[in-house]
Amino acid sequence: MLAEQDDLASHTSSASTKLIHGGPALPRALRVRAGAQALAEREGLLRSAPHIMWPLRFVMPLDPDDPSLRPVWMIRAGLFLYDHLARREVLPGSRTVDLRSHPAGGPLNRRFRRGFIYSDGWVDDAAWWC
Repeated sequence: MLAEQDDLASHTSSASTKLIHGGPALPRALRVRAGAQALAEREGLLRSAPHIMWPLRFVMPLDPDDPSLRPVWMIRAGLFLYDHLARREVLPGSRTVDLRSHPAGGPLNRRFRRGFIYSDGWVDDAAWWC
């Protein structure tokens, strides 16, 4: 017998980010081959299990007044690698946005004028058994 307070595995999985392969940090680690394989596997997972995995969009606001952050050109180059290390069929590519006019900028502090939007995969790992 298996007993769970709510849905099966709902509390066990709640501490996880539920992201598939972790986002744009992979190319930054300079493990290009491993990053490309992981990103290709992520696409395969998204195609094979759309009932528990789906695209998730992220907004990365840029703060032009913070000198401790990476330069915009470096972030853009990293996102370019992230977009092109593996063929994308499910996830949309990254893009630059004007946060003053884009809906994603609405809840942000007005000092964030520009940003990037990129995609990763999200999985409902508590529903894998369905």
